[in-house]
Amino acid sequence: MKEQFVTYEIAKKLKELGFDEPCFGYYVGLGDNKDDPFKLVEIKCEKGQFEHLADNVFPAPLWQQAIDWLFEKYKIAIMYCPQKEIMEIDILRAIKSIEK
Repeated sequence: MKEQFVTYEIAKKLKELGFDEPCFGYYVGLGDNKDDPFKLVEIKCEKGQFEHLADNVFPAPLWQQAIDWLFEKYKIAIMYCPQKEIMEIDILRAIKSIEK
């Protein structure tokens, strides 16, 4: 099921861009665990509660949810692709263009 969620890197960048949608999963920092510093966990959190999340907690949307949010918020269209590597590249490019 983990492959249905965006990567930690994308989740972190989306939070920085203001992503505030409820998700099924969240990345949570595990402190000093250098092998796996962030773990995908299920947390029930409603829209608008993200400002109360700790700095080491990042909403992890589904791939399609991230694509939809980028289109709604920034009018950037990304096509869903079953190859996660391609979607990851496309989403990271979109985020990079927003950050400029």
